[in-house]
Amino acid sequence: MTPDLIGYRCWRISFRPDLERVGGRSVAGYYREVTKGPPKLRLESLSCSTTWDGPIVHADRRPWSRNSSGLYALKTIDLAKAYDRGAPVYGEVAMFGRVIEHEMGWRAEHMLVKRIWLRAHSLPLFYAVAPFGIEKQIAVVIKLLEIRYQCDVIADMSEQGLSPMAAFLKHVKSGEVTTNDLEKILKEFGV
Repeated sequence: MTPDLIGYRCWRISFRPDLERVGGRSVAGYYREVTKGPPKLRLESLSCSTTWDGPIVHADRRPWSRNSSGLYALKTIDLAKAYDRGAPVYGEVAMFGRVIEHEMGWRAEHMLVKRIWLRAHSLPLFYAVAPFGIEKQIAVVIKLLEIRYQCDVIADMSEQGLSPMAAFLKHVKSGEVTTNDLEKILKEFGV
C-alpha cells in the first residue's frame, strides 16, 4: 500500500443552502438553480468556487503537466498558513489519483481532508448575538466541521494571521487598549 502524499491548504467558510437545477434550459440557455433546504456550513476554495461538500473532493478535470486543472496543496503547513493570513481555515489533505508536483506544492485529482485548523479570530462570527457568546459559536463551528469532514478540527487561537485591524480590535474588545491609548494613537496621526 502506498503511503498518503500529504499537503496543506487553506479555505474560506461558506454558509449557503444546496442549489438544485430545475426544469430544462432557460431562454438564456442555462438551467435555473433554486435553493434547496437550509443553509449548510462548508469549506470553499479561496481561488475558485470549488465547494468541499465532504471529506473527499474530486477535481473537475484530471491534472496533467500541460494544464492547470486539479486540486491544489502546498508542501508545508507554514506555506499554507502564510498563503492567506486572513483565511479562517487551513488544513492537512491526503492526495491521490493523478498528482503533479511543483516547486511549492502539488495538483491532485482527488483529495481527502485529514485535519482542519480553525483560525477562531478570523471567523465572521456575530459577536453581539445573545445568548451565544463567541466561545459557543466557535464550538458550534468546530462541531459542524468535524461532522461534515469526519476529521479532527483544532481551534487555532493564536493571533498569527490576523490582519493588523483585527488584532487591534481584539485587544480593544478585551480591554487591553484604553481610551488613553486611543487618544495617543489619534494624536500621532494628527487627529
